[in-house]
Amino acid sequence: MLETVADLSNNTDMWTSDCNKSYITVTCHFIFDHHLYSPVLATREVFDSHTGINIATTLKNIFNEWGIADKIVTMVSDNGSNIKSAINEHLHKYHHPCVAHTLNLSINEAINGNLDIIQILKKCRTIVGHFKHSYYANGKLREFQLQMNLPILKVKQDVVTRWNSSLIMIERLLDIKNPLSATM
Repeated sequence: MLETVADLSNNTDMWTSDCNKSYITVTCHFIFDHHLYSPVLATREVFDSHTGINIATTLKNIFNEWGIADKIVTMVSDNGSNIKSAINEHLHKYHHPCVAHTLNLSINEAINGNLDIIQILKKCRTIVGHFKHSYYANGKLREFQLQMNLPILKVKQDVVTRWNSSLIMIERLLDIKNPLSATM
């Protein structure tokens, strides 16, 4: 996630889709008449490698289209070296690390430092992986959920870079514990 603050009211978000395409989206955040507005100003696909200079060039083009290039005060982003390079070295703006991303990194570090949690996550991922790759196992899980008069729920895979997805994965496994146990 990359956020840019221009005149304390314009922001930029960067995200990567799960289909191997990268985009930069510039949004403008402001309060008017006691309401928060966040219109999207532009979304651009980043075709080149994600170097600091390429990201900065894409952002600069968007900023120039909207006439905000000289109004940007600070930019908030994740801690990726390419994003920080784009901000500091190429756009010559102040970089402020995203609090949510920094918190996520801290929690991941705590999780990775606890062998018991690592083992639990490894087992959960093995179970989820089995059901994600087996049509037969999924069918059996569904049958047992129907027999037990429970909602039809699938397993959820976590993403190791997002600690809350591990929590969601564990919660789902607990939600379907009985039919999952019967299936296994």
